[in-house]
Amino acid sequence: MNPLTIVITILCGAALIYLGSASFIGRHMARTFAMPRTRSLEYTYEKGLEAEEFTREFFEMISENRFFIDSDLGYRINGVYYAGTDPRKTAVFVHGHTWSWHGMLCLPWEDAFVRKRNPGAE
Repeated sequence: MNPLTIVITILCGAALIYLGSASFIGRHMARTFAMPRTRSLEYTYEKGLEAEEFTREFFEMISENRFFIDSDLGYRINGVYYAGTDPRKTAVFVHGHTWSWHGMLCLPWEDAFVRKRNPGAE
């Protein structure tokens, strides 16, 4: 067999392997971002309680100021308005599209909110 033929065959094989793997990785990444596995609000709420990310009492306290926005894409976006003591300071919580806003309610935030609402609480 001619050495040039061997080199060309190896290069073509390497190119096919490279293009095939790039195509597979590209399709996988596109599916991951375009069609993620999502969870319901009820599921994330229960999992957050189980993991002790927040307490039921705290969730009920902040739910007093809950609001919803319907997006142009058909999603229902949940929000909670919680007024701070200084109107010049604001905290914005943003969550991903595979989980929910319950995961943002971790205990450090809960402690800060409870102290603000009840300054003598420990």
